[in-house]
Amino acid sequence: MHVYIGNNGEDQICANTLEVSIVVGLNVEIMGIAPGSDPRWTISSSTTGPGNNVVLFNTGGNFGDGDLNYVYLTIKGVVLGGPNNFTGQINYLPIINPCTGTPAVLQGDDPDPTNNFSQSSFTVTAVTPLFFTSFNANGKDCGAKVTWSTAQEENVRQFEVQQSFDGNNYNTIATTLSKGAGAHDYSLDVNQSQKRMYYRVVAVDVDGRKLYSNVSMVQLNNCTKASLVQVFPIPANRDEMIIMRANQNEIVNYRVLDMSGKQVLSGRFFNNSQIKLATGGSYLIEFIGKSFRETQKIIVQ
Repeated sequence: MHVYIGNNGEDQICANTLEVSIVVGLNVEIMGIAPGSDPRWTISSSTTGPGNNVVLFNTGGNFGDGDLNYVYLTIKGVVLGGPNNFTGQINYLPIINPCTGTPAVLQGDDPDPTNNFSQSSFTVTAVTPLFFTSFNANGKDCGAKVTWSTAQEENVRQFEVQQSFDGNNYNTIATTLSKGAGAHDYSLDVNQSQKRMYYRVVAVDVDGRKLYSNVSMVQLNNCTKASLVQVFPIPANRDEMIIMRANQNEIVNYRVLDMSGKQVLSGRFFNNSQIKLATGGSYLIEFIGKSFRETQKIIVQ
């Protein structure tokens, strides 16, 4: 996204006298100023999250008569529909402009009526290379069905379907190529290794830039599936080795917890491993692989 801002009046504007407040709205978050922007502008303050407000301040130099230039802003988030109107608010600081010795312009009210060219707000109509018009993930059998639709798809290389156990840390579990320019629908069935998981889609353009969809959570309440790790024998005697055997060909991390949640043992294995618990009682073993996570209860007599 870019805005074209500066001094469109007849008097010179000194450094540190002009603020421009920009709000995109919708679900878009302004992340910062991108390379190639007019270096006279810096971000003086910013809120966070979708629909945030960013204030630009001309700390880097003066603006002469008719002196305008581009500021490129990096954004992320889901843009529903398009094109979109991005609204900005111009704020002039109420101080003496050292370039002219007269009061600075106050919201379009220049002391000199012949130089009242400023305005208090502006609207920029801009189009981003891709819009997610919808994104959903829903339970299907013992997995999930991920669907999304796009509008104005252009220069998009691929889409990455990402999955998370906690809604914060995501792994790419599938990749599908773009169908080309235009508007398209996509659908993908994926495995789900635990009852609750989170999903999102990342669009990657030909230059490697990314646009993230919103997040959708899938809760599987009526799914019974075989465990991905076998633990035996259960119950086990204190002098027996407990065997853990994974059905996945990947490294598995494990943690053994007592029923109060205290960790008593941890490690990792590939395909299978053996452990021995000298103290009887009930325990939980949590298994974490790259593609799954599950917890089993064991009893040691």
